Amino acid sequence: MLTQFDLETLRAEEIDGSDIDKLKDISAIKIEKNVSVEQRIISFLMQIGNPYLFKLDDTAIKIRFAKDGPTLQSCLEKILIK
Repeated sequence: MLTQFDLETLRAEEIDGSDIDKLKDISAIKIEKNVSVEQRIISFLMQIGNPYLFKLDDTAIKIRFAKDGPTLQSCLEKILIK
């Protein structure tokens, strides 16, 4: 599992200068609904590589969160529960 340091390092990556061909396409991510939320999060992180910087088709996407907002984990849990 990713450490807090790993997540901070991934979060610091910038969209400018990123090679879009090396980014993972979020549309290719497969999530099994018959496993626990924790297992879904682990699977998602393993497949996406960087949950803050990825692509959708030919568009690079950078995710940022407000310092006083919800954590990445809580956002992923909400998405993956559905």
